[in-house]
Amino acid sequence: MKKIVLLFQVVVGFFFLSCENAIVVNSPTFDVHVDKLVYKVKDTVRFSFSGDVEYLMFYSGERGAEYEHRLRTKVENAKPILKFENEFKYGPIERRFKLFVLTDFSGIMDADGINNATKHDISDRVNFSPPPGKSGVWFDSGDIDLSDFVKYRQVNLAFQFVTEEMGVGNQGTLTIQNLSLTTYDEKQNAYPVLRELSDGGWLAYSFLGPNRVWRIRPQDLYIGVNPKEPANDDWVITKALDLSSILPDKGVPLKRLTSQLEDYKHVFTKAGEYVVTFVAKNENVYGEKEVLKKLNITIKEEL
Repeated sequence: MKKIVLLFQVVVGFFFLSCENAIVVNSPTFDVHVDKLVYKVKDTVRFSFSGDVEYLMFYSGERGAEYEHRLRTKVENAKPILKFENEFKYGPIERRFKLFVLTDFSGIMDADGINNATKHDISDRVNFSPPPGKSGVWFDSGDIDLSDFVKYRQVNLAFQFVTEEMGVGNQGTLTIQNLSLTTYDEKQNAYPVLRELSDGGWLAYSFLGPNRVWRIRPQDLYIGVNPKEPANDDWVITKALDLSSILPDKGVPLKRLTSQLEDYKHVFTKAGEYVVTFVAKNENVYGEKEVLKKLNITIKEEL
């Protein structure tokens, strides 16, 4: 019986010793070497490594691959700029269309959904085509600054077209094309919110004149009303938009647990100062340890 107890104690001792060893996560031993710190555009930069590491991630320091922005999801001091071209023709001298920003739209495209939304009329910020317009004459909206709406979690853009029944003459047609919405940071880096009009997820609703509604096509938004037709009140609205959202910067995995640590080559395509960062990591179910190595690489223009 004593032998059995002694054997049990030995087994348990080995078990706990094994667990203690498993809990230990060793810090990576890692270093990186380059031939020089100044290169020219399109030169191949070779990074050589030494040490023992389980995982290795590379951040080149280029836009979209900066280590300091790996957790960033918002553009600081964001400045969203909306642009589009518009053409109004065949209508009366009064402008019949407006541009709104909706700040609490439910997304339900019906009368209650639109009426209950908080609407900010920003038509005075837009260079609209002056009526009566001529066919083929397009007007640039100018840069429409939406910075005052960044504070809202999400917004929707909305065009409204309103007409009255006319016995003689057209009520007019309006076409919107080449629309884009881009957010800029303090360094004037651009982050697309809507790269083009077709990204808008547009939906239309008609309060009046159901026979004439917004036509949504990949290349444009169009509405037109002929003479002697009923009055119209028609809306076209984007999907919900986050004016300051951005994807976190990403690194390139150079080594995983079962792969070998090999030299890495990278080519910089633009001149500038880059903070290249390598994240060496060891981990298991009990924790992880990291070692950062940074290099300041200068890239000069080709002569």
